Amino acid sequence: MVEEFPSSRSNDLSPIPSSEGKTRISRNRIILKHMEEGFLAQCEHEAFFNGEDDNSLLFGMDFADLGGSIFEKEYVYEAIQRFPTWRLRGIKALGFLTMPVSDPDRQIGFNYRHDRELHIINTARVMEFAMRNNDFPEELIRIGVTAAILHDIAIPAGGDPTIFVDKNNLNEEEWWWEVIDEEGWKYIEEIGSSREEMHAIINNEGLLGQLLDISDRIAYVIVDMSQNTYYPDFKTILNADPKLGNLYKDIVIDRDAERIHISNPRRLGAFLLARARLHQKVYFDPRSMGRDVFFASLFRPFYSPDGSDREKLFPSMLRRMTDEELIRYLTDNIPNYRNLIKTGIEDPIDFSHALERWYPKEWEKFQTLEEGEVRAEEIRQDPSLELIGIKIVRDVNTAVGLLVEDGNGNIITFQEYDPKWTALIQETANSRKGIYVFYNPRAGRAPL
Repeated sequence: MVEEFPSSRSNDLSPIPSSEGKTRISRNRIILKHMEEGFLAQCEHEAFFNGEDDNSLLFGMDFADLGGSIFEKEYVYEAIQRFPTWRLRGIKALGFLTMPVSDPDRQIGFNYRHDRELHIINTARVMEFAMRNNDFPEELIRIGVTAAILHDIAIPAGGDPTIFVDKNNLNEEEWWWEVIDEEGWKYIEEIGSSREEMHAIINNEGLLGQLLDISDRIAYVIVDMSQNTYYPDFKTILNADPKLGNLYKDIVIDRDAERIHISNPRRLGAFLLARARLHQKVYFDPRSMGRDVFFASLFRPFYSPDGSDREKLFPSMLRRMTDEELIRYLTDNIPNYRNLIKTGIEDPIDFSHALERWYPKEWEKFQTLEEGEVRAEEIRQDPSLELIGIKIVRDVNTAVGLLVEDGNGNIITFQEYDPKWTALIQETANSRKGIYVFYNPRAGRAPL
């Protein structure tokens, strides 16, 4: 759906000279040593666990009848204990995206703070309830819940902007198995599953794979939308259906036909429009997209796809790091990082906060890649301008092909059920489609 292309940034982002290389090597060794010793595994779940005397897990989704405690003997709790999900609390769900503002020179677009661990818990709970509502046997529910917990477990530090640099080697759905330890494989065997079955479900294959895909969308759309209710568009949708997240109750699963449909097409239509609005207003906001491209340009010089350069970051390492560790690595290795963004930065994590407030001062949108590349070359040749990069926004999968039940008991696609609403969804979701070229005046980057 989205691709990023390298920018021709100047030498200020090149790797540090060999005379300073010891910093990078020692930093790598420190991080790897912590990983090997299970340093982060000693963390407790302060964000979700009720307390030492209450072995339960807190979770919740707005606009849905979901929330409260998950207790020790439940499948979600059990899976959280058996796999290294603690790292995901250090991976922000929306990366460096910020809430869009009308005047970025005067207003601050706050960062979204919810994390990937909350997302997998919500996804697992949605999937579990949908399976229970459809009378699945306990052994299959346990397998489905486990796949939901594992579907994002291999997300690399930095999230989506990091993945864009190398989609093949940093794809969390393809490489989930790499972070599973002996205890995790033992648990998968205990529940009667296998690596092959888990891989198929995580990659949305088969009936449980289809259900995971739907559960994943419900979980992230409802939580992401809850962070943006000040938008009139979202308020209108929620005023019409304050329990939009209860879409999970409308999931009907025909196990014999291996088919899933939604029994409430009106609620599905509202949900798909909300998802389209998120793409339009949040995910593809040009300022946030430009920030992602900028971060990718910082990260790319220090990345080794095949791990052959052990002084650099490599895929399996990124799958064991948090966002904070990645930021600290970059600030250790970029000599002039304090000058990249005009602010008084003392601590590396201040750089992360400053980056969240940074945005490209200028961007232009084109219909074809050729037009975008021509403009990018003009910017490269202009001494007063600095190219940040190019980003392609392709068509969004609007999910209007999901099946629904019409008023006559027929199972048809949502697109067939309501062509006019489908057109609105597609127009909204794809309104950002195009080629974006981001740049700044060379005299100084955008103010904070």
